[in-house]
Amino acid sequence: MSTETIIKTSTAAMPSSCKGRYAHVAILEVEEGALDHEVAIDDRRKAVHGIVQTWESRNVGKTPACAYGRALAEARAAAPGAREIGTLRGF
Repeated sequence: MSTETIIKTSTAAMPSSCKGRYAHVAILEVEEGALDHEVAIDDRRKAVHGIVQTWESRNVGKTPACAYGRALAEARAAAPGAREIGTLRGF
């Protein structure tokens, strides 16, 4: 079966001492046509064939210059034309 490259983001669980929102960004190889709910940043999922690159627990600020915005820009540059799943609003 053929695969496609996607950019997946998800919220990150942080301790209560960390204020603000945090998110993960990853480039994944998944089955072509995989539904959004079948894909997670986890290589044990059936639809996921491999994790290409990850950016763990990036702070989500108010501008694209925040750590999450920079990680998302790097992922978009590394995988041009990739489908995006779960991207937070404003980015």
